[in-house]
Amino acid sequence: VIAFKQCICYNYHKESAQNEGSACFYGFKKQEVVRVKITVAMDSFKGSLSSMMAGQAVSDGILRVYPEAEVQVRPLADGGEGTVEALVCGMGGKEERITVTGPVGEPVECSYGMIEKNGTAVIEMSGAAGITLVPEKDRNPMYTTTYGVGEVIRDAVQKGLTGEHFGRLTVQNK
Repeated sequence: VIAFKQCICYNYHKESAQNEGSACFYGFKKQEVVRVKITVAMDSFKGSLSSMMAGQAVSDGILRVYPEAEVQVRPLADGGEGTVEALVCGMGGKEERITVTGPVGEPVECSYGMIEKNGTAVIEMSGAAGITLVPEKDRNPMYTTTYGVGEVIRDAVQKGLTGEHFGRLTVQNK
């Protein structure tokens, strides 16, 4: 999503002596200046760029063409990869990192977001039990586990958080 807002402002500059009398307003010439305000909100590029990294790359390109533009980069996610980072960044939270039981029983590093101002944990199940954590030869749901997701939830609850977000589903414990 890229939103453009164009503002037309007018700068007045002192007219030179030779042009005096032409289209002047009390000795000043009207000059139109276009100011562009742009908001960039990009989803992540799976496995390569985070939402903010992609947005910053777009912002850099815009500023090369329109150096006077006012560009704001905002995080965006669709409920999959990058959701924790986008929500944590957008809502002023912080990221927690813990070690949990991975889908094949081995320890994995997992992160989740903490939004303390509203008592919410933002959890990506894929961080603890995602298919990318399972070697191809072991991709059988009869032999994998989501136990690590429960460990993430337990860690968040122990830290006093009262709500969890799973992809697009929100569960509030109030």
